[in-house]
Amino acid sequence: MSECRTFLPELVSRRDELLRALRECANLMRGSLISVQVRCGQAGCECAQGGPGHPKTHLTVNIGGKTRTLYVNRNRHDEIAAMLDSYRRVWAIINELTEINLALLRGERSAPARRKPRTLRSR
Repeated sequence: MSECRTFLPELVSRRDELLRALRECANLMRGSLISVQVRCGQAGCECAQGGPGHPKTHLTVNIGGKTRTLYVNRNRHDEIAAMLDSYRRVWAIINELTEINLALLRGERSAPARRKPRTLRSR
């Protein structure tokens, strides 16, 4: 247990660092960007003759068990990608904070009382 207590100041320091990073996070959102190939429907287009479709990007987000899909214009792609990256960073910070706080809680509690060994009773 004494070895664990030597790491407590390091854990507290790392926790404070993560909390600062969490406060500095930018706008965020959960979801995924997906690329799809679509056909435009114009008879003279190459995609109508079986050629490759036109690349489009969509944002998908599951809200309340329902998947929402939104077309992403090219000039908004980077903005949305940055929000998705920020969400992933925040989620990673939250997971690390959870591990650190759990370790701190375990390190602060006193050693558990030892139980008496069980003895087999004869009937």
